[in-house]
This record gives sequence, structure tokens and C-alpha cells, in this order.
Amino acid sequence: MKRSTEGTSIGQILNVLTNDLNRFDDIFWMFWYIVIAPFEIFVVYVIIWNYVGYPCATGLIFVFLFIAGQSVFAKFTNKFRLSTTKITDSRIKLMSEIINAMKVIKMYAWEHSFAERIATVRLNEIKQLKKSMAIRLIVYIVSELVSKILVFATILSILFFGFKLNAEITFVIITLFNVIRFPIGFFLPMGIGYIAEILVTLRRVNEILILEEQSCAISDGSPVEIKGEIKFKSFSGKWTNTSEHCSLKSVTANIKSGELVFVIGPVGSGKTCLLMAILHEIEKVSGDCVVSGCISYSPQEAWCFNGSVKQNIIFGRNFDKNKYDNVIDVCGLVKDFKLFSFGDETLIGEKGITLSGGQKARVNLARLE
Repeated sequence: MKRSTEGTSIGQILNVLTNDLNRFDDIFWMFWYIVIAPFEIFVVYVIIWNYVGYPCATGLIFVFLFIAGQSVFAKFTNKFRLSTTKITDSRIKLMSEIINAMKVIKMYAWEHSFAERIATVRLNEIKQLKKSMAIRLIVYIVSELVSKILVFATILSILFFGFKLNAEITFVIITLFNVIRFPIGFFLPMGIGYIAEILVTLRRVNEILILEEQSCAISDGSPVEIKGEIKFKSFSGKWTNTSEHCSLKSVTANIKSGELVFVIGPVGSGKTCLLMAILHEIEKVSGDCVVSGCISYSPQEAWCFNGSVKQNIIFGRNFDKNKYDNVIDVCGLVKDFKLFSFGDETLIGEKGITLSGGQKARVNLARLE
């Protein structure tokens, strides 16, 4: 499914996939505790009510106040979590760009400069994390004291309303409140905290999912009957929906099968945009662009993966010896294979680091055949 990445960034997508989605694993093991905790609290208060009567309602009021306070703290946690993820997105994006441009950075000795930039972003991220952890610390301290507060409030209420208090009732109250110490002091706070983080995660995932679809078809006309033919009919297009001006205006052309076509022009004249229109990678404004048949695309910056030359050419498809030999001959790779230590079984390293620019381009071209 093709989606426009105009409203997002690589850093945000990576952060969502590697960090945010993992929080769903945490909420699943906490889910049953969140469900059971209210039930345990209800049962305990029914038993206490049978022993002391309505004075135990004072402790129940404290329980509701505690849960309300947890909700307020969860909102603050949600706020800091959202601001932290934005900073994390920018850090991951910066790291990705640095890794991709590591050769240039090393060549110009820019390591310290970029290290300082990363450290600055990371420092801001840590500041937000400290704020979030401070709120969690307050929540956990209160959670640890809540059972003792409930015992104190209930006993004080019994004495205030003139009810009889003896060792038996005191022992029962302390024992039962210790039973719900973890549901009130641990499971509910943890559950509310996880729910707050899940809401942030859902919001971030939703931001990506609701991005506008990138149209794959930019033609409203009838298909071309001749295979391999490309037709432009008063076609106008722009890079994105938010672009103010059209990069292509009223283009009309007919490229027939078998023709060799060169696109020339000054910088900014729309050469790249024209090719992207053929690939259906720009937004159509008006007119038609009709392409018949399949498209083979060889990028200006050749792409290779870590593996042998043969694996890069075959790219997971069934191996056809005759076709393979014909392709490497047409693409001029026979001479290159003779220079390699192990021929087409030579490992080319990450991003084709062991190949020259021309060799990578020829491998990419052979992959398209």
C-alpha cells in the first residue's frame, strides 16, 4: 500500500515501529490485572461493610480520589510522553542521516560537530524523560502509602461516628486492606500509566495511517493498446498536494514502443518530474498520463544489498542460466566478473561498498532484466 510520506518522517516511522508498538506487548500482560483490581476492591469493601458498616465509605472515597489523581497524573505523563517521542523522532532521523553520510563526515572530519548535535538532541530527550519519571516517582510513592492511608482513614471514621473498635475489627481491616494493597497501589497505577502510553502510541500510529493515499493512477482515459507506449495528453502535475505551483504544465507527448528518448533541459525545468509522472509518483492536476506495459526503473544512485553479485542480480527470482548469461553480457558485466576474485559469487558488502559507481549501476541494470 503506497502512502504519501509528506506529513511524516523516516525518524517517526522508525520510532513507531521499533519503540511505540512494543508497548502493546506490555499492556496485554497488565490488562487482566486492570480488570481484576476493581473486582477485588469491591469484594473487600463488601466484607469490611459487613464488619464496620458505613464508616468504611470514608476509605472508599479515598480510593476514588486516588484513582482520580492517577488520571490527572496520567494526563501529564501523556503530555511528556508525546513531547519525548517527537524529540526521539528527530534524534533517530538525525542518526539515520549521519550513518548514511558517514563517509563524507569522516572525510571532512566532522565527527565532533555531529556528535555535539546528537548530544544536544539527546540531552533534550533526557530532560523530558526526567519529567516523566518524576511524575511516576510521585505516583509510586503515593501508591505505596495508599493502603496505610485507607486503614488510618477507616479507623478514624469508625471512632468519629462512635462505632465500637476492637482488636478483631482492627485486625480484619488491616488484613483486608493489605489484600488490596497491590491492586490499588500497583496494578491500577501501572494500568493507568500504560493506558496513557497506549493512547499516545495509538495517536502516533493513527497519524501515519490517516496520511492521504498517494494515487497510483494519474490517467482518466482509456488504456493504450500498443504495449510499451507512453502518452501525455495536456498533462499537468505537481510534486505534492501542498505545492503551490505545477512542476509540469500542459505536457503533450507520444512515446512509441522501441523509441530512444532523451529528456534535456536546464535545472528546474521539470525533467525529473516528467519521469516521476511516468512512474505515477506525483500528484495529477489535469490531463492524462497513460503507460502501457511494465516499467523498469534504474535509479541514479544505484542500490545494492549485502550479498553476492549474483544474489543482487537475481533478487530472489528463479535462476535461468541462459537468461542470466545473456543479461550479464548485455549489461557489460562479463569483464567485471573477470576482475572479481570469485566472479559473480563475490560478496559486495553493505550498499555495494566494494563496487565502483559504474559497477553498481550495471548490477542494478542487470537486475531489471
